[in-house]
Amino acid sequence: MQSGAIMPYEIENVFRTFARRQIINGSLLLSAAIAFLVFLAVAALILGYLTAAIVILIAGAALAIYPVFRSILETRAGNEGLKWQPADPAIQRQQLGISVDYLSKSLDIDAESLADLQSAFIVAEDLALRQIQTQEKCAVIRQSEVFGIAFDAIYLKDRTLVCIEVIFLVTPAVSDERISAVLKKSKAVAKAARKSVAELNVRLMLLIITQLQPEDLQKLRANLTASRFSGTPVDIDIRFMDFEALQRIYVCD
Repeated sequence: MQSGAIMPYEIENVFRTFARRQIINGSLLLSAAIAFLVFLAVAALILGYLTAAIVILIAGAALAIYPVFRSILETRAGNEGLKWQPADPAIQRQQLGISVDYLSKSLDIDAESLADLQSAFIVAEDLALRQIQTQEKCAVIRQSEVFGIAFDAIYLKDRTLVCIEVIFLVTPAVSDERISAVLKKSKAVAKAARKSVAELNVRLMLLIITQLQPEDLQKLRANLTASRFSGTPVDIDIRFMDFEALQRIYVCD
């Protein structure tokens, strides 16, 4: 686990990264292919099959073609191949309902309090995503579908598509069912991205907003081990943010 810088009002920006795969850089492969081509040409020259002029021609052609292929890869890795759109309102309501349902079970509240709980979750999610946007210094697109899969937010930075799932916790535990659900979504996005966008990494961010005592927060971190995320094809960041600290930054004077 790594600790980020302490933000104003002592908000905690602790995050944990679980690396699950490495993407082979396309430009590196092209460079290797060019080097191999030049090697073959030189070897052929040594064996007397090619003249020096032909060798220089082959090497020059390879070097000329390289930036063209690199440009193609960079274009494909941009937004052109990234299929996203705003999530349908019905999907957004469903997402909100699932999150609030998990939270209500933890609090053991009655149906009459669900409206207040929904409002609290919406505020918490809004503030946490504002903080992510501040930290990452890039635009965060909320309530979006990418390759047909809905997430609470997404952003694209340094050829990495980050898919954000917001979790609000008042107890130091995240169920296996919930983890399995978000991993399934990220796996589907990673599979679609490999087919349509070159050199695009996919990362899942679990944005965990808490109202916990320090000792419970420690239990939560200890519970979120790498073994619970085994088998996922994407990198995973886990960010912890305290709800009260977020309110001190963005709401309270």
